[in-house]
Amino acid sequence: MKRLFNVRWIVFYLIALAAGILTAWVGLFYGKLLPLLLLSLSLPVMILSLAFLFWPVKRRIFLWIQAHALRILSVCLLLLVGYVSFNFQFIQVQNRSLPQGTYQVTGRISDLWTEDGGEYSVTGMILDRVSLNDGRSSFEIGGRVNAVFYGTADADLGDRITFSGSLSSLSAVYHGRINTSFLGSGVYYRATAQAESIEKLGYQSNLVIDLRKSFRSAMSESMSSRTFGMGYALIFGDKTYMAEGDYQTFRDIGVLHIFAVSGLHVGFILWLLNLILKKLSYRLRFVGVTLILTLYLFLCDFSPSVTRAVIMCIVSSFAMTIGASRDRLNIVSISGLVLLLINPFYLFDMGFLMSFTAVLSIVFLSVHFSRLLRFLPKKIAGNLAVTLSAQVGMLPVLMHYFGKIPLTTLLANLILVPFVELTFMILFTAALFAALIPQISAILVVPDYLLKGLLIASEWLADLNLGQVVLYSLGLFAVFYYAALLLVSDKIFLRVPWRAVGCLICSVILAAGYLWMYLPSPPDRNRILIPDIGYQSVLLELDSGQRIWIDLDAGEGSKESVLSYLRQKQISSLELLILPDCGEHALELIKELSREVSLGNIVVAETDELSELYLIEAMGEYAEVWTVKGNTSFRFAGQLFFLAESPSGRCVYTNHGGIGVLMGAALDREQAWPLVLYAVHLVVSQTYSAEVAGDFLPEYYICNKYYGQNSNIYGLNQVGGLIFSLNHDIIRIDYDQRLYL
Repeated sequence: MKRLFNVRWIVFYLIALAAGILTAWVGLFYGKLLPLLLLSLSLPVMILSLAFLFWPVKRRIFLWIQAHALRILSVCLLLLVGYVSFNFQFIQVQNRSLPQGTYQVTGRISDLWTEDGGEYSVTGMILDRVSLNDGRSSFEIGGRVNAVFYGTADADLGDRITFSGSLSSLSAVYHGRINTSFLGSGVYYRATAQAESIEKLGYQSNLVIDLRKSFRSAMSESMSSRTFGMGYALIFGDKTYMAEGDYQTFRDIGVLHIFAVSGLHVGFILWLLNLILKKLSYRLRFVGVTLILTLYLFLCDFSPSVTRAVIMCIVSSFAMTIGASRDRLNIVSISGLVLLLINPFYLFDMGFLMSFTAVLSIVFLSVHFSRLLRFLPKKIAGNLAVTLSAQVGMLPVLMHYFGKIPLTTLLANLILVPFVELTFMILFTAALFAALIPQISAILVVPDYLLKGLLIASEWLADLNLGQVVLYSLGLFAVFYYAALLLVSDKIFLRVPWRAVGCLICSVILAAGYLWMYLPSPPDRNRILIPDIGYQSVLLELDSGQRIWIDLDAGEGSKESVLSYLRQKQISSLELLILPDCGEHALELIKELSREVSLGNIVVAETDELSELYLIEAMGEYAEVWTVKGNTSFRFAGQLFFLAESPSGRCVYTNHGGIGVLMGAALDREQAWPLVLYAVHLVVSQTYSAEVAGDFLPEYYICNKYYGQNSNIYGLNQVGGLIFSLNHDIIRIDYDQRLYL
C-alpha cells in the first residue's frame, strides 16, 4: 500500500509559496532589494534545473540534482507564484476603492451583531449582494460591506435592506499591517449610518443563513447570554456575541484559541458523519462528508483555521476512499497550499498562523516530547506532549501578536482543553437537534451548565495570577526559529550531523538577530519617535532619559497597539502621559499601561460632563493627574506644551530638541490658528491638509494615509515608524528598523 504522497517535498512547496508571499510583503513595505535578490537567485536555479532534466550526467552529486530537478524547479516556481499572487491581489484590492461619500446602499444581511452600550447601542452587519447609488446611477460592487449602525436596528439575518450612509473603501493596509480581519472574508468596504435609516425590502432565503438563524435562535432562547456567546463561538468561531469580560479572561490565561474552529471541532463532526453514514460505501460516504463539511465551512464564513481543518479532513477521507495511507505532514501541507493559493493574505492572519504552526509542531515534535515524558502514564504523557508541541510552535506567533505569555497558559490548556472537547461534542449535538427540532431545545440545558463550569474554571485560573513573561516579537527572524524546529524533527531526510549543524547555524542567527533588534540602549538625545501603530501617538525622549507619550486618539483599539510598541522598545516607565481625550477608552488605556509601565504624571483635558470628571478622578489611582481646559500651556522638565481646543477637536504643540511638533486629529485652519506664532517643523495628523501645510509650511508632514507625491509627506501605514532628531540644525530622519508581519 502506497502513501497518498510518497515524498515530503510538498512541505517545501508550502514553504516556498509562503516565502514568495513574504518577500512580496517586504518589497511592498521596505523596498525592492529583497525581491530583486530573490529573482536574481531563482531564475538561474530554474534554468539549471531545466538543463539537468535533459542533460546526461554521470557524477553522483549531479545525479542527485537531476533526480530532484523537477522538484527544485517546482519550488522556485511556487516562490515566484507567491510573489506574483500577493502583488496581484494587493493591486486588485486597491483598485476596488471607491470615492468616500454618501451612497444609497442596498444589500442582504449575512451576519449580524449588537453591542448594547445602553444609550449608545451599536448594530454591526455584514452585507453581501451589495449595490450602490451615488445619486447619478446604480451599480453593483464586488465584495461585502461592513455596515455599522448607531442604535438598535430592526433587522435580522437574510433581510434585504437599504439605507443612506457614508461609505468608504477599506485599505489593504491597516495600522501598518495587512488588513486580514476583513480582506480574508471578502469585506472591502465600510459603511456607517443611523439605525433609523434602515428600510427593509424583504427576505432572501438561503440555506446557510437559515441554518445559522436556527442555531442562534435555539441557543439564545435556551441558554444564558454569557453561555450563548461562548457556545456560538465554540460552534462557529464567531466571537461577536461573547461578553467582553469573558473574552478578556480567556485571553489573559492564554486559551482563546479554543474558540477558533479547528481540527478538534471538524474532527468530531467527521466522526459523527462516519458514524451516521457507516453503512454506505466509501465513495458515497466521501461525497456525503465533503458536502456536509463544505456546508459547515460556509456556516463558519471560511475562517482560515476551519478551512484548514476541513481541507485536511476531505483529503484524509479521499485517501481512505482510494485505499491509500494518510500522511499528516503532507495533508496539512496540501491544505496550506490551497489556502495560500486562494488568498495569499491568509499568511498574515493570526488564526491561520496559530492553526498551522500548532498542527505542524504537533506533527514534528510530539514524538520527541512523548519520549521525554515516558515516565508519566501514557494518556497524560500524550496529552502533555501535544500541548507542549503546540505551544512551542505557536510561540513566535504569540510573541508577535500579544507580546506576553501568561504563566497559567500550560496549566490552563491541560485543564480546559479536554473539558472543551467534551463540552463541544455535547453542545454541537444538542444544538444541531435543537436547531432542526425547536420543540426539544430544552436539551441545551446540559451544555449550558457545562459552559458555566468552563467559565468558573477560567475565572479561577485567572485569579491564580501567576504572572506573565514579556517576550518581544522575533520579526522576520522567526524564519530561523522554525527552520531549527524543522531540523530537530525526524521528518526531514537528513543525517543527524547535518541536522545538528543546521540547528546550530539557525540558533546563532536567531540569537544574534534578536539581540540586534532588542538590545537595550540608552535614549538618544531629544528624539521624536512616531510609531507605525495607526493612531495619533508620539513618543518624546528627553536628554535626561525621561519619556513623554502623547496620544490624541486613545480609542477602543489603541491600548493593544500602544502596549505592543512599548514592549518592543523595552520601555518600563513614562514620566508624562498626555491624553487630551479623557473618555472611557482613555481610562482603559491608563489601566493597561499601569500594569506594565510606571506612570509619573498624566495630563487630561477637563470637560463639564460629570461622567468624564468621574473618569479623571479614577485616573488618580494610577498617577498624579493634571487637568487642563481650553487653550492652555504648561511646562514639564523644562519643556513647553501648548494645548489648543476648537469645535473640531484638540491639538498639541511642543518644541522638542529644536523641532516644533504639531499634533492634531484632523487639523484645519481654525484649530491650528492659535499656534501660528510658533515655529512648526513637523505636523502629525490623521489626514493630510494642504491648507494647514500651506499656512505653517512645515518641513515634514506625517499622516496615517498618504496623499500626493511630496517627499516631505509620510504615510505611517506605508513606510513604518519614523525617528526624528536635530543634529547641527539639520533634522535627521531614520526609519524604525523593526519589521512587522
